[in-house]
Amino acid sequence: MLETLVEASYSGAKAALNHLMNGLAHLFAKQIRVNTVVIGTVVTEGYASAGLDAAAQERLMNPDNLAGRSG
Repeated sequence: MLETLVEASYSGAKAALNHLMNGLAHLFAKQIRVNTVVIGTVVTEGYASAGLDAAAQERLMNPDNLAGRSG
């Protein structure tokens, strides 16, 4: 239960940061450029214990493979 709460709060905070930066980018679009870096997937040993094989973990570590394209 605690892991679910931690994951939910992490996801909510990540989404809030993304939306805040999007709002600031729209607000200041004519004056400045707003950039943000939001961390993606961090593969840990927990993925193996959750049942993801090595090939699936490799795909998660390379974002180009997730979208099927770079960028």
